[in-house]
Amino acid sequence: MMCSTSSRFPPPSSTTDRCDADVTLRRAEPRDGVESFIDLCPAEWEIVTLIDGMHSLRDIAAELALSEFEVAKTVSGMLSTELIEIMQANVDAAA
Repeated sequence: MMCSTSSRFPPPSSTTDRCDADVTLRRAEPRDGVESFIDLCPAEWEIVTLIDGMHSLRDIAAELALSEFEVAKTVSGMLSTELIEIMQANVDAAA
């Protein structure tokens, strides 16, 4: 069961709308000189541990036996807080 992310993250927005199930995600690099702390519930930790630049949103949902919508809601919050980022296939593949 997913925990409520309403107190941690803004509600899903256009970020979720443009985030299809086949998109690959990765954890964002820390910003220089910025100290930050993350406070995630166990369900959010399960998702973030699978965000490795190789798993798609669909893969994560299948791995955790969750709906793509539930994963997308959590991912949307993580994108909004810049904890993770969407990999740009054409840019990242060339790097």
